[in-house]
Amino acid sequence: MRNLPREPGFSCLNLFQSAMKIIPILLLSALLIPPAFAQKPGKGRKPNHRAAWNQRDAGERGAMREEQLLDHLDTHKWKKDPEATDKRPSNLVEYHNHTYKRIVRLLHHGSITEENGQIFKVKHTTITQNGKQMRADGELTEEERAELRGALDDLNDEINAALEESEKASQRTPILNHAQHRFEEKIEFGERSGRLSSGEASRLKRDLAKLNALEEKAKAGGLSTREREKLFEEAAELARELNEELRD
Repeated sequence: MRNLPREPGFSCLNLFQSAMKIIPILLLSALLIPPAFAQKPGKGRKPNHRAAWNQRDAGERGAMREEQLLDHLDTHKWKKDPEATDKRPSNLVEYHNHTYKRIVRLLHHGSITEENGQIFKVKHTTITQNGKQMRADGELTEEERAELRGALDDLNDEINAALEESEKASQRTPILNHAQHRFEEKIEFGERSGRLSSGEASRLKRDLAKLNALEEKAKAGGLSTREREKLFEEAAELARELNEELRD
């Protein structure tokens, strides 16, 4: 297992870094975010009401598309996605990579809750760290390989159990989940590439945490259409800020 990933989801990150060299950053899909945002009002500058309206429009469009998706969501759609199905390759590195991709794809399909998705990501990170520690003194032993495979098996079993749980459509946010995951990747990319300073990255991470907290608070009482719109408005604002920081 010499090629065990250095970071959870490392292959996704590597691919992302390569893509970012030729693809302009799109912080939400074109369906959610207008092509351009006016700058935020600053000192000595009049408020730009057009930017506020664009943000509100993004919230309304995002909420509408998400509710339409949930109204017609095939709960078994993930079964048609090769990256979302339960595959357990004999190659340990492939198994490790697929498990992370599976968590991400199931979140994008709205097949598991965001809370479960975050729990699964943390457990995957723990498995990665354990593998790195085992490999520190050389080649993995058969016992160590078996231990890591067993941990991945347990994690996939938990994912399967989560898929069997029924969840109210009003509490599911698959499009927003996709955007939040992209924010995480892009902040990490910006920090590693030097496009974001540690201070900028920390501030954006705090803003993302606030968005996550707002989402959990809204879900606690059942997610209304207006609350869903508000979440997408906040996501649009975060997308604009991240876009500006990465362009600097």
